[in-house]
This record gives sequence, structure tokens and C-alpha cells, in this order.
Amino acid sequence: MVKIDLSYLESIAGGDKIFIKEMLEMFNKSTIPEIINIEKFAANKNWEKLSVVAHKIKAPLQMIGQTETYDLIIELEKNAKNKINLDDIDHLIALIKIKMDEIKNEINKVILSLKK
Repeated sequence: MVKIDLSYLESIAGGDKIFIKEMLEMFNKSTIPEIINIEKFAANKNWEKLSVVAHKIKAPLQMIGQTETYDLIIELEKNAKNKINLDDIDHLIALIKIKMDEIKNEINKVILSLKK
């Protein structure tokens, strides 16, 4: 099970729980669905677009302190951008997809707790 670390987000929020909630909701709405694009670009062997989408996901993962998934995304981006280890891409995507589902569940728990 993945854990998220909101210390960075909390530091920039200055105690504003509404801001934290909105940032987490934005992560779920904009970052999580990018996995569909990653899968599509991998299936089409469009390595350039895949690397661009992977790059786009890195900052939001850092914001929630999810270093494990961040590291997988970096590897995916590097492989796609440099067209290396292409046989590993499907496995990396499968791992990232599992992690992102777990992240979404953790974020939803935090959002619920912030509504109280």
C-alpha cells in the first residue's frame, strides 16, 4: 500500500485545509487520468508523447510525496524518451497503474477527513 506525504503541500497551504483539499481533488481529476494516455501512447509506440505525459506527472507526484511512483515515472520517461528498454515499458506502466489506483484511494481518504 502506498503512502502519501502531505508535508510539502501543507507547508505551502499555510494551514488552509480547503487549499489542500482542492489540490488533492485536482490531482485525482487531472493526474490520475493521464495513465490512460500513457497506455494509449505505449500501445501506439508513440514514445515521444509517452515521455511528455510521464514528465507532466512527475511534479504532482512530488507534491504528494509519492517518491516510489515518482521513481517509476522517471524510469518510464527516460526509457520512452531515449527509446531504451522498450520491453520494460508495459511492466512499468502496469506497476504505475497499480500505484496510481492506491494513491487515488489514499487521496480520497484524506479528502474525506478534510471535510469533517
